[in-house]
Amino acid sequence: MMRTLLPKSYLVSSKGFDQLPSNQCAICHDNASSAESGPVGQVQDFTVHNPYETNCGHTYCYYCVQSKISIFGDEWPCLQCGERVETIHKLIEKVEDETKQEGDTKEEEEKDENEKKADEKE
Repeated sequence: MMRTLLPKSYLVSSKGFDQLPSNQCAICHDNASSAESGPVGQVQDFTVHNPYETNCGHTYCYYCVQSKISIFGDEWPCLQCGERVETIHKLIEKVEDETKQEGDTKEEEEKDENEKKADEKE
């Protein structure tokens, strides 16, 4: 059985997944739009949980993207750009310390630390 991919322009524009914020899972949105609606007034959360990034740079929930790859293999097109998804990897975001200012010298950082310690003793 041979599968053919739809043109990228059709995939990207047809459901508007290319317009989603980066913290939203397009697969979750797609699953919710194709399923029956939940109870009236229920707010659905499509935030990416356990984020994995595809070879095209888009982020999905691990469960969602792994399910698609398990079913379609490398024939599954990204819902946001239409590229063929061949690989995924865990997305690890580095969080910067907000208390440090750019350009702080080591002496200023040590001074800040000493001030914090002095405040804690009082």
